[in-house]
Amino acid sequence: MFRETIVALFMHNIPSMVMIVILVIAWKREDIAGMLLVFCATGFGVMLGLKGRLMWGTLIMLAIPVFIGILFSANHYLFGRKQAE
Repeated sequence: MFRETIVALFMHNIPSMVMIVILVIAWKREDIAGMLLVFCATGFGVMLGLKGRLMWGTLIMLAIPVFIGILFSANHYLFGRKQAE
């Protein structure tokens, strides 16, 4: 019983762990982090769409990481990297 609880806890925290890894990457490389956020949100949307579980609320929730990824990429390409690294 304890093992199933640990496996379920880990399985449900995988998306959060992926977002934490992307955030760590974002501290160093904004362009890559932006593309990863857009890719992850799009992939999750496609996965839900193939299972027939894609609803308007899901699209709204997926739009948030896509928008943040676009902002990361725009910040990198419009304002460039810092020279003091």
